[in-house]
Amino acid sequence: MADATLALINGHVLTQVDHAPTAEAVAVRGDRVLALGTTAEILDISGSDTRIVDLAGGTLTPGWVDAHTHVVQGALMSLGVDMNGCETLDDVRRALDGATPVDGWIRGWGLDHNVFEGKAPTFDAISESITEPVLIRFYDAHSSLANRAALEAAGVSGREVFEHGVARVVVDSAGRPTGHLLEEAAIHLVESVAPAPNPVMAKALLREVTEKMASVGLTGVHVMDDLPGTVEMIRALDEDESGLRFWVYGWVQPDHPAERVDELAALVDGPGGVRWRYAGAKLFMDGTVEGGTAWLCHPDVYGESTHPSWTDPERYANAVRELSSRGVTTATHAIGDAAVHHCVRTLAALGDGVRHRLEHLETVCPEDLISIAAAVDIATSMQPTHCTRYTRADEADDWSRRMGRDRIDRAWPVAELRDLGVTVALGSDWPVADFDPRIVMADAQLRRPADRRSDPPRQPRQAISARQALDGYTTHPAAAAGLTDGTGTIVVGGPADFTAIDGDLSGPAERLPELPIIATVVAGEVVYER
Repeated sequence: MADATLALINGHVLTQVDHAPTAEAVAVRGDRVLALGTTAEILDISGSDTRIVDLAGGTLTPGWVDAHTHVVQGALMSLGVDMNGCETLDDVRRALDGATPVDGWIRGWGLDHNVFEGKAPTFDAISESITEPVLIRFYDAHSSLANRAALEAAGVSGREVFEHGVARVVVDSAGRPTGHLLEEAAIHLVESVAPAPNPVMAKALLREVTEKMASVGLTGVHVMDDLPGTVEMIRALDEDESGLRFWVYGWVQPDHPAERVDELAALVDGPGGVRWRYAGAKLFMDGTVEGGTAWLCHPDVYGESTHPSWTDPERYANAVRELSSRGVTTATHAIGDAAVHHCVRTLAALGDGVRHRLEHLETVCPEDLISIAAAVDIATSMQPTHCTRYTRADEADDWSRRMGRDRIDRAWPVAELRDLGVTVALGSDWPVADFDPRIVMADAQLRRPADRRSDPPRQPRQAISARQALDGYTTHPAAAAGLTDGTGTIVVGGPADFTAIDGDLSGPAERLPELPIIATVVAGEVVYER
């Protein structure tokens, strides 16, 4: 047998293959798994040129994959003021006080709706005195706040009309814009006049983010971005042979021309790159609960969230049917119960063997859970930390306030879907939430923030096991992406993508975020080592 190029020894190997023999070491040749066995057996096929990684009793798993990120958008957002730690309006004001304008603008991201304590978000509630243009993204990335200077620069007066969907420029009783911009079409009015980062800086930001992702054990991400230059930036990293694997989902929006389906089908059939490829199409059936743009069967407490993003839902169904007929996997953002219902009905009727995905599913009617399980070609993709980090056990948060008791009880039904045998790929939706898989897997088991032990759980019956959480970052993202080459497992001949962690993944979930990453391996190359 040829010498291994990489050997990982003295560990506990979790292959994610049921009934597989136990192993303590893995040998790699090039970008593929060469052998599994004891440390002695793997050292026997290692030579002087073999790179040896001693796991020293740690755990080796298939490489962790985040099934839903906006990695390019998030990288560009990181240029602004990080408001993820701001819990009050005073916190937000302090963060802005120390902000340095870039090209004359102040940008921010990660703003939590809960800082407004149930009141309608307005920029004046934060500050009326900042003279530079300011644009801040809320954590959900579906809404923003702009100050008067930014609105004036964009010529936004509050009389804007959007042809499609639920986008809106919020106005006060006098018809003046409050600064609250809902959904991408409204945000783009201001975003389009703000200075764009230069390409060199953008690439550097993306490299920095992917290096951080590798340092927390990620070997790949499903990219739900469709910003200009997204693929070009990913391709540049790929040509440098650095970083992670990227599975890209190009957007199909109501205002796209009919040729968009043909274009995406050609991209999905195309070669991609060494570590990236187009994996399918991304569509949006609704917006967000906090923005009042989700599609619910019954209005929220403010009478909002009553319309889909596709003004004519049947046009969405037609687009999905056309994509599926071309063999293109779709991933649809569906947060509200009405959005989920329409998508399930559409996808279940296809029956053509193409795998499709539903993203988020923040509240689902019980009958639709059964329908998802019955339709074997529907996978789901969920983000447990959206529940644990942005809702509160006392239900005094904006999401819970809007939804009410019945829908809260049906929130983020991860365990129910797993019990029904549904594929549930896990992720962060970064920059919406932290991309560290250890945090997501821990919170998914606890249904509360792992670092807040006194916090009561949210819907504790939806807690999942340690094995199910690991499935959510290994086998289930692979299944959701339709991969059949061994991705998500450790098997001879399969991709040499691994995450090595110093500890036992079946131990107390509270400790999981504290366990160090020993090494991250992508395509047989160590991209991070402690």
